Amino acid sequence: VWNNPLKEFKANKDPDLKVFLAVGGQDYAIRRANEMMSKDEFRQKFVISTTKLLRTHEFDGIDLNFEPSEALGPPSTPNPPLIQDKKRFSVLCKDLQEEYAEEAGRTGRTRLLLTITISGIKKQLESRFELDELAKCADWLNVQTYDYRGSRDKIAEHHSALMPAAGATDDDKDLNQDSAIKYIISTGIEPSKLLLGLPTFGKKFRLTSD
Repeated sequence: VWNNPLKEFKANKDPDLKVFLAVGGQDYAIRRANEMMSKDEFRQKFVISTTKLLRTHEFDGIDLNFEPSEALGPPSTPNPPLIQDKKRFSVLCKDLQEEYAEEAGRTGRTRLLLTITISGIKKQLESRFELDELAKCADWLNVQTYDYRGSRDKIAEHHSALMPAAGATDDDKDLNQDSAIKYIISTGIEPSKLLLGLPTFGKKFRLTSD
């Protein structure tokens, strides 16, 4: 078992614990995702292949998480790529949900789960996602309420703040968990569809005065 950590993990985990395959990434992954979603045949090939992959390795579902590098600090490219068409992303998620439901009905197996990781910043939520459409097809939405602060900033604050910092202005007022969740709920998304992301890591800052 030493060379199959996934098999070893599943053999020792709580039976009720769900194991997901996360698909996504930053620059290169986002470029490939845009290519995949650009044509119906590419998208359908991805949908069918994920079903086979998840069943072969006994995953419970898939999480889609396409993270632009700008969220983690200075971009590795001058203009970091983003998902080009949020409508196409919604169609992809709808196709995955329908395929997983059809496959479960055909085989009698438990339906594969679909989750989507979304930004925890209002401006990005508005520009990058069709939240209402994603909520219809996803079992839940993972809200990335961390990495609010990093090496790109000139302010030393908690990178996963619960509430706005005292004196926060403009866009900085939205860099916290409370603002993110309240905004998403205000769009009509049920709270039961949301999973709050909590970091298990910290960040340190070196002040310019040091």
